[in-house]
Amino acid sequence: MLLTLFLSENTASSMFYSMLSVLFALALLLPVLFLSRPTASPPAKVVAVALAVLPAWLGHGVNGDFAYMSYAWLVPFCSYLPLAGVLLNLARSAAKA
Repeated sequence: MLLTLFLSENTASSMFYSMLSVLFALALLLPVLFLSRPTASPPAKVVAVALAVLPAWLGHGVNGDFAYMSYAWLVPFCSYLPLAGVLLNLARSAAKA
């Protein structure tokens, strides 16, 4: 049964797209955190929020496709990680003001 799952064309494509979305979210994490730091300008913070929402928006439609896989929690977790970083930095900058 496991061999059938690995040889299925849907499994390979869904694994590829899930790893691609995880890598996309993690690649956005560092620039988003630098753009939203407390000393950043207000336009940079707006750009950071827009970039942080992008992986969550793109990953929202595909989360249901990976529900049967054992690593299905990885896609939504990594999709919302940049947004969590931005919100944390915005809370830090609001506390300093």
